[in-house]
Amino acid sequence: MITEWKDGEAIWKEVLSSNESVVQFADCLVDICSHFSFDGYLLNVENVIEKENIPRLEMFVKSLCTKLKLKVPHGEVIWYDSVTLDGKLKWQDELNDMNR
Repeated sequence: MITEWKDGEAIWKEVLSSNESVVQFADCLVDICSHFSFDGYLLNVENVIEKENIPRLEMFVKSLCTKLKLKVPHGEVIWYDSVTLDGKLKWQDELNDMNR
């Protein structure tokens, strides 16, 4: 799943607008994965995330991982390293304390 630039910012702004929308989006992705027999998701967020929405982004990733494992036991979620903890688009070329 890839989002980029201004369009990506708009998508995530909507997804992260409430805890309910975060849960709903994670549930939908899990259902799609299960229905179409995917092995999981690569989350490639290549756009800025508003700093105040970072906790909800973390909530989304955790929710997606947890729910996916329940419905697709072999399923995986891979996080691409492009967004830092302060919401900036800044590739780190590794998983570290700024993007974990």
